[in-house]
Amino acid sequence: NNMTNHMIKTLKVIYSGQKGARLYYEVLIQDANKPKCCEKWETKLNTDINWNTSFKKIQKIREIKLKWFQIRLVQRILATNVVLAHMGVEKDVTCSFCGKERDAIEHIFWRCEHVKRFWEQLQTVVNNACANGLFVNLNESIVLFGHDCSFKSDDTFDLIILLAKFFIYKCKVKKNIPQFHLFRNYLKTAFEAYKYIAIINMSYDKFTKEWQFYKTLMES
Repeated sequence: NNMTNHMIKTLKVIYSGQKGARLYYEVLIQDANKPKCCEKWETKLNTDINWNTSFKKIQKIREIKLKWFQIRLVQRILATNVVLAHMGVEKDVTCSFCGKERDAIEHIFWRCEHVKRFWEQLQTVVNNACANGLFVNLNESIVLFGHDCSFKSDDTFDLIILLAKFFIYKCKVKKNIPQFHLFRNYLKTAFEAYKYIAIINMSYDKFTKEWQFYKTLMES
């Protein structure tokens, strides 16, 4: 009596004896309920978010460690000082950078004064030096989820933002304030690794085309 229609449909497929994953896939995509993490994000940020776009962008991430990182961020299971304090690993629940505010995910990656300075520097370099005609006005949604209804990016820009977030999180773990010039070195190392992969996969021309507008970011 307490079962939902979706649960009943799922059980019917399970007990039907029919083979193939397609049946289960169709049942899964019929569930229109938002995950709790999505509802919590919308409450936290007081805005509606296009979750289909957010999860599609996650699926396009090629590097496993970066994909897992973004999944944890969206699912709100990324280790913050609040979580670590609850586990007994940390004693202080404040931000590792500013030491003023509670160490929430949205604070670490956008609202902290030191992180805001980092994003302002990145935004300035992209707008002034990168020759793709893309005008960037970063906001919380673009940084956290990779998109915004008023902004259309390309895959390389999405990767740069993702690498920047990963760099910020590494700084948080090491309790170092993120420095933009150090991120440029980190980005250059990543670029060289991606270039090597493109060469051995015989896709160097495609790689060059994708990165041609962003090479200035790696210049010190």
